[in-house]
Amino acid sequence: MQSALDDTEEKFLKVLTHVLALDDPPTAFFTVDSGALLSLLAGLTKLGVRVPEDVSVVTFEGIPYLPSLGVRVSTVAIPAYQIGYEASRLLIEQIEGVAPDEMRSIQIEPEILYGNTVAPPPGNR
Repeated sequence: MQSALDDTEEKFLKVLTHVLALDDPPTAFFTVDSGALLSLLAGLTKLGVRVPEDVSVVTFEGIPYLPSLGVRVSTVAIPAYQIGYEASRLLIEQIEGVAPDEMRSIQIEPEILYGNTVAPPPGNR
């Protein structure tokens, strides 16, 4: 009996195969979390697609280093401490009644951790 997880992996592999067979296939993938990253890497490996030789992979707050695969994934790291600090500061201002009435925008720069999963597209090397 096939499990739901096996079915999901099979569907993902089918979609990945289709995407890679497009006339103009992607040269890079961006994942939103560790689960998506691991699924993507497993699927690419099953299909014989090499990272970064064939496609680049970047993750968002994923697992930056996978020693078992010898991969150091390029990662967009979000400064969670700074986000929490700024949110707390704004909340305290509101509680104390010193917050301005107008909306404010606070920009917090992410950090890019370069790994070995990004390369120029195959046609541009």
